[in-house]
Amino acid sequence: MTREKIPVVWGGAGFTIGDTFYVYGGQGENAGSFSQFTELSFDTAGVVQYKRLNENGPSSQFGQAVVLPGNESFAIIGGASGLNASTTVGEPLRASVYSFAQKSWTTLPGLEGADPSAVPIQRQEHTAVMAPNGLIYIAGGIPSTVNRTILADSWSYNPENGVFTALSTPPRGLYASTATALPDGRIVYIGGFFWEENMPDNMFGATLKYTRLVIYHTSNDTWTFQDVRIFNVFFGYTMMFLYYVLIYEIYKGDNNDAPEKRISYNHLWMLDTQEWKWYNPSIPGTQPVTRSGTSAGLLSQKYIVFGFGISRSIFYNSLDILLTASVTNEDSKEVDLTSPKWVNNVSTGEIADEEKWSPSGLSGGVIAAVVIVCVVVALMLLYLLYRFRYRVRRAIMRIHYGIWNPRTGEPLWAETARLISKVILLFLFLAFFVFVLIQVIRSPKATYIVMDTTPNARVCFEGFTPAENTEFGFEYPIVGCVTDAGDVCDDHLTKLDLEYYDPSFMGNLGQHVCYLFTGTKDRAMYDYETLLLDNEIVPQRNNGTNVHFTFYVNDKTENGRIHITFYPEKRNPNRVIFLAQHQRELNDQDIADFLESDNDDFDALHTVDLHPLDEGYVQYQLESKEYLEDVGWNYVGFAPVHNSTPEVSIVQRVQNAPGLGGGLLNAGEKMISRLTIAPASTSIMVHREQKIYSLVNAVGFIGGLFGLFVAFQTIMFGFRPRSPFGIVHRWSVGDMRRSISSGLKDRFDLNRTPVPLVNPV
Repeated sequence: MTREKIPVVWGGAGFTIGDTFYVYGGQGENAGSFSQFTELSFDTAGVVQYKRLNENGPSSQFGQAVVLPGNESFAIIGGASGLNASTTVGEPLRASVYSFAQKSWTTLPGLEGADPSAVPIQRQEHTAVMAPNGLIYIAGGIPSTVNRTILADSWSYNPENGVFTALSTPPRGLYASTATALPDGRIVYIGGFFWEENMPDNMFGATLKYTRLVIYHTSNDTWTFQDVRIFNVFFGYTMMFLYYVLIYEIYKGDNNDAPEKRISYNHLWMLDTQEWKWYNPSIPGTQPVTRSGTSAGLLSQKYIVFGFGISRSIFYNSLDILLTASVTNEDSKEVDLTSPKWVNNVSTGEIADEEKWSPSGLSGGVIAAVVIVCVVVALMLLYLLYRFRYRVRRAIMRIHYGIWNPRTGEPLWAETARLISKVILLFLFLAFFVFVLIQVIRSPKATYIVMDTTPNARVCFEGFTPAENTEFGFEYPIVGCVTDAGDVCDDHLTKLDLEYYDPSFMGNLGQHVCYLFTGTKDRAMYDYETLLLDNEIVPQRNNGTNVHFTFYVNDKTENGRIHITFYPEKRNPNRVIFLAQHQRELNDQDIADFLESDNDDFDALHTVDLHPLDEGYVQYQLESKEYLEDVGWNYVGFAPVHNSTPEVSIVQRVQNAPGLGGGLLNAGEKMISRLTIAPASTSIMVHREQKIYSLVNAVGFIGGLFGLFVAFQTIMFGFRPRSPFGIVHRWSVGDMRRSISSGLKDRFDLNRTPVPLVNPV
């Protein structure tokens, strides 16, 4: 893959010609070029081939790209000319044409020297789509991100003669919607925001519902509504038309909340435009990450490829490929809703390893099948046992006689005691053998691979003046949390009440505002949910590979600091102090020691300090320190008793980033710093204390030395048989001792039997 070379971008205009996917314009991570032109294709092995084309075209973000007849050129229509750039209402539309043959840009015919009233006004986040009649239809949008007046107009453009024509006024002014041209000449508008005449103003009306779509009829220049079932739609998604009856809504949108609070989505729906029904199929394969501002295109009438985008302050250059639903009947246009899948390779149509994306656990059908198989096997075994019962009985008796083998003249109780002791000793030997194997695997320092959880972190702003955001109803300073899979984790942050306890910092720069991040939500306050990080993003199984914290303040000129201190999940004194949560690993003395150290601000091993416009990166390692408890059993050396103490260690790197937030819109104005945390490894490092010498070790040493001495003496001087009596025989009393004497007297016969208690018979 060449993904590492592909630049990140969001808000670009995507289109396809043949089997090639193009993305023009958009916004880079650090307020980069708005004229970036990217070509993406796939070789025969399915590997992405990246190429940068002529970037001397117009600056355009949130513009629309339309491929012109002949597939030899395309037009980029509208779009923002710069970050937060303002546009004078009434300014003529900006649009340009790129010729692949000439490798050059020209102004869209019909715009140069045109009467401003005879052409559309400049806009962005509008719609522009070519209908089957060869005309381009332009509608809605806003003049700029500064002037968000929703435009309630529509136009057609004829690429053949360069003529714009004003059309009938739509019933709603649409903004951030999508437009899809159907083969019969209708254009379907879905999603985004709208404004109607009965609204007080045309600045951000309500969201357009999935249940009511806007339809434009190119045949008679009329507008209608189409009622469809289901729910609310959100902002900023991408979709493609397919097979004349289905619209794929690659739902990479967000809720258009405050930039500091914005949440992205990654739902996928299909719309049947014959029966006007939404379908939400279950799609196998690795699900895309959640993000908005993506670009999409249809390849070979078979694959939808979409990529790039943004989630909060995270920019993406990743590509996701959807194999579309197959048509099972060309006449009726019936579609197999089980056929779409997310693929890794457009050449083979292969999906990722099923174990990576399939939900954990067994389905009900699999469990039922396993139960049925087990019942059938059990019945077969019972039948075989009954069918061959005599042979089974003989086999059991052979085993019995092989085990039960008393020596001549030995009483029943002695042989029984021998067998019982043999079983006990065998069990102890096996247990010790397992213990030794465990000791080999779990040496004094061992690592267990797990899916990694995140540590807790206390974030404290120092020296930044609190200020209210009246538009969205929250107060600065504030922390934003999102994973690199696009999962928003703001609900894992809790603002702390510093009336209970106010941390101290050496700088004494001013007022404090603190938040507590917990990787696992508390059961008493939330549904139980844990952020899980792994070394590969698989949205069905984990939340990503790292977590991004973005810090926002009202005034970036203030000389404050941000202090982030990390704690293990089960040993976090802040949860006891501020949230009154019980921490089993902490006692009163631990809390007192923490308060003393925290008031002196002496924690240097677990704290990161950020200045304004700093960007930091932290690698953490979750650890467990297992100390031997002071109990007598630990002198034995078998299954020792440990006291497990969770800990976390970090390695950090911080550097100043003057362009921080430059690639964002309004959020960049308030962003003061950013921190990314990631696990050093998806494992918990276990440090286990272990006695070097114990009774088990001593017995082993003594037994080994004794065995060596006996072996040496035997080799040198030969083996001398000892008495056939053991401790059981020598120390027996009463009837037991008399039974041994009787066995010797009754069974001793030189002519017919071996030596009693020596030779088994």
